[in-house]
Amino acid sequence: MSVIHMDTDQVLSVQKALAQAGNEISNEVHLMSNSISNIPWQGASHDEFIVDFENLSRSLLDRGDSLLILASRIEREIARWMDMDSKFGTGAAIGIGVGAPAVMTMALN
Repeated sequence: MSVIHMDTDQVLSVQKALAQAGNEISNEVHLMSNSISNIPWQGASHDEFIVDFENLSRSLLDRGDSLLILASRIEREIARWMDMDSKFGTGAAIGIGVGAPAVMTMALN
């Protein structure tokens, strides 16, 4: 028999941090893009800089999206654990109680 364990409070904290980081990356890239578009600068070096910045921006936005995807996956996993706990109660989840952290341990056959 396998035993699996999740402290849903700690995992939820990680989920929130990932989502916040993903959103902050997106916001910061957009703010920087607006700032860069207003730079009074012309010439070939400016055009090269813009291309480099756009490439970096896309990469950063992709990383931010990846963080949001991970956050969503964690959120779904927490929901699955909570659903199992609501269906099977203390027989499936050990360590849950009033005032106790949401720590779940499940035995798998």
